[in-house]
Amino acid sequence: MEQLKKNREFIITYFNAISGNEKTRALSEQYTSDENLIAHIEFFEGAFPKYELFIEEIMAEGNKVLIQGRATGVNTGAFNGIPATGRKMDLPFAVRYTIEKEKIVDHWLIADQMLLLEQLGIMEPQTVEN
Repeated sequence: MEQLKKNREFIITYFNAISGNEKTRALSEQYTSDENLIAHIEFFEGAFPKYELFIEEIMAEGNKVLIQGRATGVNTGAFNGIPATGRKMDLPFAVRYTIEKEKIVDHWLIADQMLLLEQLGIMEPQTVEN
Protein backbone atom coordinates (compact mmCIF):
# COMPACT_ATOMS: atom_id res chain seq x y z
CA MET A 1 0.00 0.00 0.00
CA GLU A 2 2.84 2.36 0.82
CA GLN A 3 4.41 1.88 -2.64
CA LEU A 4 1.08 2.68 -4.36
CA LYS A 5 0.94 5.95 -2.43
CA LYS A 6 4.57 6.76 -3.36
CA ASN A 7 3.87 6.04 -7.04
CA ARG A 8 0.79 8.29 -7.01
CA GLU A 9 2.72 11.08 -5.29
CA PHE A 10 5.60 10.69 -7.74
CA ILE A 11 3.29 11.18 -10.73
CA ILE A 12 1.58 14.18 -9.09
CA THR A 13 5.02 15.71 -8.45
CA TYR A 14 5.98 15.00 -12.08
CA PHE A 15 2.82 16.68 -13.42
CA ASN A 16 3.36 19.70 -11.15
CA ALA A 17 6.98 20.01 -12.32
CA ILE A 18 6.25 20.03 -16.05
CA SER A 19 2.80 21.64 -16.21
CA GLY A 20 2.98 25.23 -17.37
CA ASN A 21 6.78 25.17 -17.50
CA GLU A 22 9.32 24.85 -20.29
CA LYS A 23 9.77 21.13 -20.77
CA THR A 24 13.48 20.65 -21.36
CA ARG A 25 15.09 17.27 -21.89
CA ALA A 26 16.94 17.72 -18.59
CA LEU A 27 13.63 18.27 -16.77
CA SER A 28 12.05 15.23 -18.43
CA GLU A 29 15.05 13.05 -17.56
CA GLN A 30 14.58 13.84 -13.87
CA TYR A 31 11.35 11.81 -14.04
CA THR A 32 11.66 9.38 -16.94
CA SER A 33 14.06 7.15 -18.83
CA ASP A 34 11.37 6.38 -21.46
CA GLU A 35 12.79 7.85 -24.70
CA ASN A 36 9.38 7.66 -26.41
CA LEU A 37 7.83 9.74 -23.62
CA ILE A 38 10.65 12.28 -23.81
CA ALA A 39 10.16 12.57 -27.59
CA HIS A 40 6.40 13.02 -27.10
CA ILE A 41 6.95 15.78 -24.52
CA GLU A 42 9.45 17.56 -26.78
CA PHE A 43 7.06 17.32 -29.75
CA PHE A 44 4.12 18.83 -27.85
CA GLU A 45 6.32 21.43 -26.15
CA GLY A 46 7.39 22.60 -29.62
CA ALA A 47 3.79 22.99 -30.80
CA PHE A 48 2.21 24.13 -27.48
CA PRO A 49 4.97 25.77 -25.42
CA LYS A 50 4.48 25.51 -21.66
CA TYR A 51 1.29 23.48 -22.06
CA GLU A 52 -0.48 22.61 -18.84
CA LEU A 53 -1.58 19.22 -17.55
CA PHE A 54 -4.51 18.56 -15.23
CA ILE A 55 -5.23 15.32 -13.41
CA GLU A 56 -8.94 14.54 -13.26
CA GLU A 57 -8.64 10.98 -11.97
CA ILE A 58 -5.69 8.90 -10.78
CA MET A 59 -5.43 5.20 -10.00
CA ALA A 60 -2.47 3.07 -8.97
CA GLU A 61 -1.96 -0.68 -9.09
CA GLY A 62 1.38 -2.41 -8.65
CA ASN A 63 4.03 -0.31 -10.38
CA LYS A 64 1.52 1.36 -12.72
CA VAL A 65 -0.30 4.68 -12.41
CA LEU A 66 -3.24 5.55 -14.65
CA ILE A 67 -4.27 9.17 -15.22
CA GLN A 68 -7.37 10.55 -16.85
CA GLY A 69 -6.61 14.19 -17.49
CA ARG A 70 -6.53 17.18 -19.79
CA ALA A 71 -3.81 19.08 -21.58
CA THR A 72 -4.34 22.75 -22.38
CA GLY A 73 -2.22 25.18 -24.31
CA VAL A 74 -1.96 27.53 -27.26
CA ASN A 75 -0.63 26.35 -30.62
CA THR A 76 2.26 28.75 -31.27
CA GLY A 77 4.61 26.27 -32.97
CA ALA A 78 4.38 23.95 -35.96
CA PHE A 79 2.33 20.80 -35.41
CA ASN A 80 3.08 17.85 -37.73
CA GLY A 81 4.17 20.25 -40.46
CA ILE A 82 1.12 22.49 -39.99
CA PRO A 83 1.99 26.11 -39.19
CA ALA A 84 0.95 27.50 -35.81
CA THR A 85 -2.71 28.43 -35.62
CA GLY A 86 -2.69 30.49 -32.43
CA ARG A 87 -5.70 28.46 -31.28
CA LYS A 88 -6.23 26.87 -27.89
CA MET A 89 -6.34 23.16 -27.20
CA ASP A 90 -8.21 21.52 -24.36
CA LEU A 91 -7.48 17.86 -24.95
CA PRO A 92 -8.73 14.99 -22.80
CA PHE A 93 -6.33 12.06 -22.51
CA ALA A 94 -5.58 8.89 -20.60
CA VAL A 95 -2.04 7.79 -19.83
CA ARG A 96 -0.62 4.80 -18.00
CA TYR A 97 2.88 5.05 -16.56
CA THR A 98 5.08 2.18 -15.41
CA ILE A 99 7.38 3.23 -12.57
CA GLU A 100 10.59 1.52 -11.49
CA LYS A 101 13.13 2.93 -9.05
CA GLU A 102 11.34 6.32 -8.95
CA LYS A 103 11.44 6.80 -12.73
CA ILE A 104 8.86 6.38 -15.47
CA VAL A 105 10.22 3.54 -17.60
CA ASP A 106 7.25 3.08 -19.94
CA HIS A 107 4.00 4.79 -20.87
CA TRP A 108 0.86 4.24 -22.92
CA LEU A 109 -1.13 7.29 -24.02
CA ILE A 110 -4.42 7.82 -25.80
CA ALA A 111 -5.93 11.17 -26.76
CA ASP A 112 -8.66 12.30 -29.14
CA GLN A 113 -6.53 13.54 -32.03
CA MET A 114 -9.59 14.30 -34.16
CA LEU A 115 -10.79 16.68 -31.44
CA LEU A 116 -7.37 18.32 -31.37
CA LEU A 117 -7.42 18.86 -35.15
CA GLU A 118 -10.93 20.35 -34.83
CA GLN A 119 -9.79 22.69 -32.04
CA LEU A 120 -6.90 23.86 -34.20
CA GLY A 121 -9.25 24.54 -37.11
CA ILE A 122 -7.53 21.96 -39.30
CA MET A 123 -10.61 19.74 -39.57
CA GLU A 124 -14.30 20.48 -39.58
CA PRO A 125 -16.14 19.17 -36.51
CA GLN A 126 -17.45 15.68 -37.05
CA THR A 127 -21.19 15.26 -36.57
CA VAL A 128 -23.12 12.10 -35.96
CA GLU A 129 -26.28 11.67 -37.98
CA ASN A 130 -29.16 9.55 -36.69
